[in-house]
Amino acid sequence: MESTNRQLDMHDLESDRLAADLKGAMEAPVEVPSHIDEEMRSLAQSSAARVVLRRTARWRWTWTAVAAAAAVLLVVGLWHTQDRATRRSATPPAPAARLEDIDGSGAVDILDAFLLARRIERRTAADSRWDLNGDGKVTQADVDRIALIAVSLGRGKS
Repeated sequence: MESTNRQLDMHDLESDRLAADLKGAMEAPVEVPSHIDEEMRSLAQSSAARVVLRRTARWRWTWTAVAAAAAVLLVVGLWHTQDRATRRSATPPAPAARLEDIDGSGAVDILDAFLLARRIERRTAADSRWDLNGDGKVTQADVDRIALIAVSLGRGKS
């Protein structure tokens, strides 16, 4: 047991000496040669520059990817818009309106006959194109002709 106590005392003594030496080293100024100081500063700056370059490169790639995605979306959007315009222009034009289609709805129906009859009744200016029987006047005969076309099996579609 005595040897163990003796070892512990030696250990404590060495620890105390180490602590004193470290404390002394911390209090004493350490002289670093200027060339070593400059080298360390240069290494630290180059390391920081590499970190900045890596971050910059990462942002550059990110923004490049975002710009490329935006360009793709723009091209697809323009292509889709142009495709719709092409499809619209590829649809056949509406058939020419018939003279009997007074209201311009695209179909000759009983409303056309009614509209012409109201114009004749009110004596408003009737278009000479509505003289469908060719007698030189827009009359009830022309209204009857429109009504006949409207109720025919063809339904008066142009």
